[in-house]
Amino acid sequence: MPDDELTADEKQALVNHWLARGEPWLKFANGDYIFNLQAFFQCTDPFVVERCRRRTRPLRRLLARWNKERTEVPNEGQTAEVRPGEQET
Repeated sequence: MPDDELTADEKQALVNHWLARGEPWLKFANGDYIFNLQAFFQCTDPFVVERCRRRTRPLRRLLARWNKERTEVPNEGQTAEVRPGEQET
């Protein structure tokens, strides 16, 4: 899988954390909102897939922050590590 794409484990970990937090809206720097993170990851529409790719780094930073907070989520032992070199904000 290319480095600019989230792995299946990263996507699942993000969805688990997102669900544990009551499905909050996610805001990115450009002001876009994702209403359903799980649907966003499962969508096969080329436009949506490309938008997901363009948000890989912010989503990895979000995963790192959520993992660091150690909020309990189902199957947390199976969450993917954030790749080395990614900076936290």
